[in-house]
Amino acid sequence: MVEQSNHTKEANHAKAGVHLLLVSSESGLDEIAQAIVGAVETGLLELHQLLKASEKVKGLTEKSRAQVDAGLYVSYSIPGGHLTRRVCI
Repeated sequence: MVEQSNHTKEANHAKAGVHLLLVSSESGLDEIAQAIVGAVETGLLELHQLLKASEKVKGLTEKSRAQVDAGLYVSYSIPGGHLTRRVCI
């Protein structure tokens, strides 16, 4: 059995319809991005699928930001990113 690299697996997940990959900043982001670019360049992943997924994630990000701005959630800066929690009154 041939073992796939993690980056090849991530490109295959994108092909399968994954809209968001959650990865550690220590997992080789440049290599993951290159694998996605390579998948588009070789036709393994269609560009319109990647753009559609990007727009979907961007929309979710904007919705999340609006909820934080409205006070429904509180976002805290932590090392390596943000922690967001729902406000319960």
